[in-house]
Amino acid sequence: MERIYLDNAATTKPYQEVLDTMSSWVTNNYGNPMSIYSEGRVARNSIDEARELISDVLGCEFSELIFTGSGTEAANLAIIGLALQNEEKRRDTIFFNSTEHECVLNTKHILTKLGYKIQLIPVTKAGLVDLDWLNSNICDNVLLVSTMHANNETGVVNNINSISEIGETMGVIHHVDAVQTFLNPIDNGSLWNVNSVRAHLINVSAHKIHGPKGVGALYIRRGIKLKSFVSGGEQERSLRAGTENTAAITGFAKAVQISHDNYLDFYENKKIAKKVFWDQLKKHSPVDIEETVPKDEVQVLGGHLHLRFKGVSAESLLILMDRAGISASSGSACGAGSMETSHVLKAMGLSQEFAKETIRFTFGSDTPKEKAIVAADKLIEILIRFK
Repeated sequence: MERIYLDNAATTKPYQEVLDTMSSWVTNNYGNPMSIYSEGRVARNSIDEARELISDVLGCEFSELIFTGSGTEAANLAIIGLALQNEEKRRDTIFFNSTEHECVLNTKHILTKLGYKIQLIPVTKAGLVDLDWLNSNICDNVLLVSTMHANNETGVVNNINSISEIGETMGVIHHVDAVQTFLNPIDNGSLWNVNSVRAHLINVSAHKIHGPKGVGALYIRRGIKLKSFVSGGEQERSLRAGTENTAAITGFAKAVQISHDNYLDFYENKKIAKKVFWDQLKKHSPVDIEETVPKDEVQVLGGHLHLRFKGVSAESLLILMDRAGISASSGSACGAGSMETSHVLKAMGLSQEFAKETIRFTFGSDTPKEKAIVAADKLIEILIRFK
């Protein structure tokens, strides 16, 4: 049975060109990039080329990009690294968007031990950062505001520049988790860069754009100082000790190159696959289905479709879908083992009953519309059992 993968917000299939690029760095060119002899210089040059390519796509300077072991580590470095470096004692408060990914929210335990107070920014019923609340509560004792560019569960896109503008009035630093939007077009097909998204710190990840797992990056605007929490060598401007993963970094760069060169075609493919899937469900589903976030209320990423199947257990539905060869999820892959209600949907004011009936489908650049229709037909057959 050929499986149909509809969980591209969790991870994506690496491009074959990415695997080919990485292979030579695992088998033949295995030098340590910190070594001064030939093998080391070859590895160092490849990392420099990767940094140059990715920084060009991001619109930042070569020296403003740090490679990490994941998007999670990059977010941690941004938040904890800033907290450790902070010398302004009055700035003892950090704001987190209440629908953030666990990589942000779970830094709270470390930050409180460092003496920081954490406040959660409420969101609107559509899942957007409440700008009125932020504007009313921002003050000069706030060190950092951390918000997602787009939510990993619902795909809702925040107005990052409005958030940055509010923070700038009090000299507050803004961190953005852009894992879901990096090379994933928004605003009717446009790509963002650090000039259009005016944040001070931005983390991205390779495996969300058909690159390898185990590598991410952090943009650090010039003038922003962080303190490393990993002791060791002087790699990555002394901010990320440990021998660089040459294979993963070069694979990341190849994924960036392919995704950037083909982004409009990939964007259209995602939208088409999502549309035919959703149209088929709306036309033939034996149970009532509704979008968690109606697209006419907010901007949603082109490949995200978050649905409620009324009266149907999402847990049961996911199991039956898996048996039928369809991969989807009920939320973040990092919290998929938990049976607790999604903190994202809870923050949006949705009931536990509602949340327990929701599933996230995320379509990729490599999702053919034919497979999307097959997936919808299989799902309809499964739903008949719940009628």
